[in-house]
Amino acid sequence: MKKIVLLLSIFGTASMYAAAPVVNNEDEFTEELKKQLRSQGHRDWEQIFGADWNKASKEEKIAMMEGAFANNRVRWDLLKVTESIRMLAKPKTLASLSLASLGIFAAWHATSLVKDVAKHYLLIPPLCNPSESSIRGWDSTVKDFFVYEEKKFPVRSDVVLTEHLKERFAKLSHAITNAAKNDVNFRHYLLYGPPGTGKTMMAKAIAQEAGLEHMYFSAANLEQYSLEEGVQQIRHLFEYAKSYPKKLMVIMDEADSIFAHRDTCSDKVRTFLNLILTYTGTEQSNYVVIAITNRPQDFDEAALSRFGVKIKVDAPGFEERKLMFANYAQKYFVDSHTVNRDKRSIFQWLFSRKPAERTPLKIAEDVFTDETFFDRLAKRSEGLAGREIADVISNVQHDAYGTPDHTVTQEMLLNALEDKFQDLATMKDFTKGRGRATAAA
Repeated sequence: MKKIVLLLSIFGTASMYAAAPVVNNEDEFTEELKKQLRSQGHRDWEQIFGADWNKASKEEKIAMMEGAFANNRVRWDLLKVTESIRMLAKPKTLASLSLASLGIFAAWHATSLVKDVAKHYLLIPPLCNPSESSIRGWDSTVKDFFVYEEKKFPVRSDVVLTEHLKERFAKLSHAITNAAKNDVNFRHYLLYGPPGTGKTMMAKAIAQEAGLEHMYFSAANLEQYSLEEGVQQIRHLFEYAKSYPKKLMVIMDEADSIFAHRDTCSDKVRTFLNLILTYTGTEQSNYVVIAITNRPQDFDEAALSRFGVKIKVDAPGFEERKLMFANYAQKYFVDSHTVNRDKRSIFQWLFSRKPAERTPLKIAEDVFTDETFFDRLAKRSEGLAGREIADVISNVQHDAYGTPDHTVTQEMLLNALEDKFQDLATMKDFTKGRGRATAAA
């Protein structure tokens, strides 16, 4: 629409210049007028305009012309001719119209630009989780003034994958990169598998690899809204993604809570489902959706059809678990106390003291030097997902800080691993009890 307004303003200005005779001064103006009058059969100049024409000012001449028209001494079809001459006799009028038309376009464009800036920096969808998303709004900027929060998103090297998933990761990120670069329509993707296998981390790493900003939200959060509020939130989120100035990845976690089969879900969820299907069913090149779920078997068939690529992210194998133990040990035991604590907000620099340095942990020599130790951990941890392995290492970190010398030992790691299996067994008992209670009801 803005382009149409600009073209019309330019065309209108050009038309006015083309319609008017080229007149540069008063004499040419008079000669042009006489020429036009003679073509209409008027020979007596003074009879029409009087003897004072040459002494009259430009404004007076125009008034005399208008008087001739009013007294019908000149045929009315000359009105267009003289109006064209009149316009040219007052070139400021043309300039004013030209500037006005272009000014209207500029104001319209500026208003639209301000609206877009406000929309993308002041009105980030409430469904979006800002701490898990790379997009930033005014609230993040204000928060950074008071409390510095450095966002670090996973990259390819942070994600431990099987050889098969490494190939899928490379192909997927390459396809998304090319689609964004060439402005072609995106396909949508579904990552499924057991809890804690790194699906969300993989999605964020794909966004980083493809050079896309990402917006993360949990579909389960829609349950807190009423029907009308939920519809509004969904529309806000996808319209925001659709009009975002850059290519955007929408990461939808816990997608099974909204993509449930129509026969088993409530009317509210069914309405949400149908609305999201309208945003994922038509081809477009503005955003790509990656849905994440632990329960693909609960998906509605129409929802499954929206995802052109479905990738299973299963529990890690022996080699992957071994690498995870080594990586998390480095992260929690070595790197955690080397965090740069000089990075603080302006408010913190002015009004708070520098945070105390974290006491580094001591690590028993055989934890990293025993070449077989991580093999033993990987062998004993069969069936654990990446999140559970991270929990084991994190628990050891807490235990080590509780000892007098802050030392991590092999025994502490093996005990923490056994505790994790006991915890999983307890959770399994809870789940069985819930299943029996549901069956009895």
